[in-house]
Amino acid sequence: MSGNRRVLSNSALYSLNSFLLKGINLVLLRVYTTYLSTSDYGVADIVNSFSDVAMYVVAFSLYAAVRRYYVEYRYDRERLKRFYGTIICFVLATSIAFLITAILMRGVFVSTFFNGLDFFPTVLIALISFVFHCQCTIYESLLQGMQNGKKFTVTSMIYFAGSVFFNMLFVVFLKLGANGMLLAGMTVNICFFVFILIDLKKNDLITFCIDGEFLKTALKYSAPMIPHDVSGQIAIFISKVILKKNSAISAVGVYGVASKFGFFTNSIQAVINLAYAPWFFEKMKEGTEQAKREINKMVKTLLWVYGVFILGVGLFSQEAMYIFTSSEYRIGWIAIPLLAVSYSIKTIYYFYWDILTYHEKATKFIFMATVTGNLVNILASATLIPKYGLYGPGLAQIISNTIIAAITVFICRFFEGAGYSLKRMIGMIALNVVFMGAGLFFSYTKFTEAFSLGNFFYKMALFAVYLGIAAFSMKKDILVFIQMIKKKFT
Repeated sequence: MSGNRRVLSNSALYSLNSFLLKGINLVLLRVYTTYLSTSDYGVADIVNSFSDVAMYVVAFSLYAAVRRYYVEYRYDRERLKRFYGTIICFVLATSIAFLITAILMRGVFVSTFFNGLDFFPTVLIALISFVFHCQCTIYESLLQGMQNGKKFTVTSMIYFAGSVFFNMLFVVFLKLGANGMLLAGMTVNICFFVFILIDLKKNDLITFCIDGEFLKTALKYSAPMIPHDVSGQIAIFISKVILKKNSAISAVGVYGVASKFGFFTNSIQAVINLAYAPWFFEKMKEGTEQAKREINKMVKTLLWVYGVFILGVGLFSQEAMYIFTSSEYRIGWIAIPLLAVSYSIKTIYYFYWDILTYHEKATKFIFMATVTGNLVNILASATLIPKYGLYGPGLAQIISNTIIAAITVFICRFFEGAGYSLKRMIGMIALNVVFMGAGLFFSYTKFTEAFSLGNFFYKMALFAVYLGIAAFSMKKDILVFIQMIKKKFT
């Protein structure tokens, strides 16, 4: 399969996987929000947000090295096995050490990060789950680096099915509330970890060791990314803490559910980039003008794809919350379009971030953009959330992502670029924001707490116009994709 078609194929697989799993998860929100109070959901959400922060620190962001160095070691199986084994064993050791430290210092740990929550069993369950979730994330990165979209999709669906089963068991049938949701996550992570070990040994992809040479190489690449990776998660965690302090834990629950719809757009961007980045690295390594033209053609297509998803989520967030959540959560829709706009802006960052991660010497500068932007996010959250409530986190994220994108673009000027057209990127994002603003005018001014069929059809009409513009601009790529699908089924 050619490089371009591999990107399209893996992008389709990753996107279909994400769309199905996120879509089913959104449908299940109706069940979860029926059996979980807003306070229960808030507890689970704030604990999981902390785990998202800790994961990058404890694992030293080595997920990035797993994706990056497959290109270097793929033709030397023994070195590849030792490299994978080193990463997995090292991260397992550091995460277990973190768990033991947290248990021994649980008083300080809870008062610092989880004031008002119980260590036993709530926080402890989340920490045990965290140990095994780190390994699950490494395995996903391994498959992404190998560009094995089919296996990534299948294993993700198996993981998700297990998560749904255990959530139904602990939340719906046993009615364990927030602890049930956390217990479901812990159980599925342990089961998947066992599967990972079996699969890696079966496919001869691991030698259990900690090789100092490989560890040094991986840490040299990944460690500079820790501030970049963790700062965004810290900003999200702190915004929820601020929301809890100024409202209640129930407000965190409402925002947590709403943010799932907003994060859906970010997930689409992330999974497509997982397919795009390895292909991008290969094209950059070719170093030809033709390769750069292919990159820019792909970027234009992806910008339209992102735009369709982001506009769809933003325009129909109110209807989605009415369909998929119980009544006490519905007002959270007001935050979703703001999050969608912030992720639209983040599109620029994704493309330029790939340039920085390609150049090994550039990784140490990535943190400058993300740390600066997320510090602004924290300050903006502290200012805007007390004043604007649920609108606050989204507004803060728009400001933050704008700053992150701008600094990332500036840093890329000092390294070999890919010939991106920044003006075109900004123009396409601006068009998306204009359509979203026009479509949501009546939702924010007249129908904030009520569903209107006329307003829904008005938004549908605007979305159809945007979809027509996108389809016309991507007509050649759509034909290629259709031909590729036909070949697979004929």
